[in-house]
Amino acid sequence: MFDDTRIARLDLVARGALTLTAAVCLSVPLISPLRLDLAGVAMPVAAMIAMTAIAVVYGRWRGAPRLAAAAAMSADLIAAALIFGTASYLAAAGGRPMAAPAFIALDRALGFDWPTYEAFVAARPALAKLLSLAYDTMALQLGLLVGAMILLGRQAQLRLLVDVFILCALAVITLSWLFPAVDADIMFGKYQAVKTAAGLWSTGGQRANDFLNLHDGLMTSIPVMNATGLITFPSFHTVCGVLFAMNWARLPYARIPGVVLNILMIAATPVEGGHYLI
Repeated sequence: MFDDTRIARLDLVARGALTLTAAVCLSVPLISPLRLDLAGVAMPVAAMIAMTAIAVVYGRWRGAPRLAAAAAMSADLIAAALIFGTASYLAAAGGRPMAAPAFIALDRALGFDWPTYEAFVAARPALAKLLSLAYDTMALQLGLLVGAMILLGRQAQLRLLVDVFILCALAVITLSWLFPAVDADIMFGKYQAVKTAAGLWSTGGQRANDFLNLHDGLMTSIPVMNATGLITFPSFHTVCGVLFAMNWARLPYARIPGVVLNILMIAATPVEGGHYLI
């Protein structure tokens, strides 16, 4: 079902793309006012190195492929977590024109009105709670999928999942740089963006605060260990919803609950993530 040779090539592409992105992140402070706050980075970097060493030892010399796969994927995901957050902040700082008005126009052309959808969900507390819970399962689902594939000995499927996850995330970050947009709940006035006495944007939420201040050049320190999700377009939750549903569908007894959970996660993206339908 899975071609090991093609997956091995994809491994190289994903890790190469991660390495290139890391190099870009480290070089930006050399040519711009932006600075990386590296406080607390030593521990995850040490864990990544340790996981890589375990993968090599148990993969090549100890003959424990499941342990080696678990360690290798752990190293990849630790690196990805550090790089994704940093890269998404640098993308937000690009200063390109806001694409939010165009997204609103496209949504309306599709017959979708964000305030109407938000009001519909808000008027139904049980639905709102269900969507909120589903939206918050992204990291948990990734961990469960990785664990399930290790236990079932599905190393090829696991490698493919992690490679595609990494490449999709990097594609989303690139598109967010090309088409920056503040959250729909800011655009439609659910939350107000105001300037503080210090001249910074304040919206009541770290995500929108950091995006607006980075976009307008008011924030120059990138909190590598405290980065939050800044990307409004495209929705990475939607990307993961599709990717996770496809992988749950390949696991026994998990097909229906996995697909249903990810449909709910995607449905939650406008209200929980401030995303536009487009």
